[in-house]
Amino acid sequence: MLDELQKLVGKTFKPHELDELCAKITGGQKEFRRLYWEDIVGLENMSYQTKLGVTYVVEFNLYKDDGEYDSILEVWEVNELDRNAHNRNFDKLYLILIAVLIFAVSIYYLFSFFH
Repeated sequence: MLDELQKLVGKTFKPHELDELCAKITGGQKEFRRLYWEDIVGLENMSYQTKLGVTYVVEFNLYKDDGEYDSILEVWEVNELDRNAHNRNFDKLYLILIAVLIFAVSIYYLFSFFH
């Protein structure tokens, strides 16, 4: 997938054309469904998350600014970010929280019996 995106570096596209192509390659959601054109231009990148949790960031230069549909973007760089942390970390946190609550309740009842 990264190799397919790397092939786009140095080429020019219209914004929605680049968005559709990157979303098709990664299987991620289109960037224009998440952000407005002004935000995308301000960030100078588009990001796409795969179902496996890998995020690809496509950075571009605004080659010609003619609005959302007629501008020309030149792909500058493609980066692969690490996978997102899985919920396993939250499971450990919940187990610790439940253990602390059980301990606190048992201490409360222990002192309430002897009071």
